[in-house]
Parts: sequence; C-alpha cells; structure tokens
Amino acid sequence: GLWMSPQDISKELDTRFPGCMTGRTLMVIPFSMGPVGSPLSKIGVQVTDSYYVLLSMRVMTRVSPDIWRHLAHGEEFVRCLHSVGVPLPAAQPIVNNWPCNPEKTMVS
Repeated sequence: GLWMSPQDISKELDTRFPGCMTGRTLMVIPFSMGPVGSPLSKIGVQVTDSYYVLLSMRVMTRVSPDIWRHLAHGEEFVRCLHSVGVPLPAAQPIVNNWPCNPEKTMVS
C-alpha cells in the first residue's frame, strides 16, 4: 500500500508546506463529523487558506465553536492541513484560474 510512517509523513509535510500560505488568510475550522458531543462523532480541526474548503466544510460537517470545549477536555481529534499551495503574490501565473501546485500535492 501507500502507508507512510509518522516520521516520513512529517518529513514530507516539512518539505511541501513551508511558505505555501504566505500572503493568504489562514482559516482554522473546528468541526464535528456527527452531532457535537455524540460518542459516535469524530471531532477535528481543519487549517486551510482556501475559502472553497471553508465553505465545503460547512456543508459536509458541523462547524461549531463548541468543538473547542471538547478539545479543552483532551478529547481525541482529527488534524487536517490544506493549502492551495500558491503563496501570494504568485511567482508564476496561475493557470486555469485554479491555484494549485501538482509537484507538491499530497493526500494523506
């Protein structure tokens, strides 16, 4: 499979993300997959510089400030990191009006 050790994934993130959000607005999104507080729900925090991702998270999950209370009690949570990968001002022209950097794309 495509499994990577935590050390390897950390090394990959360190090489792919430095400076990728420069000039962009960082958004921190507390969310719950399922009803907030339910024992069957998973909570998480998404960090992104994409308004599209922000709005998609509002559609797909329950975004709520109540998540911070659960995190304060030490509850386990999913850590999500996303970036369009193109700092502003862009060093190269953005093609197709969709900022992305295929060379540094990673899904984990």
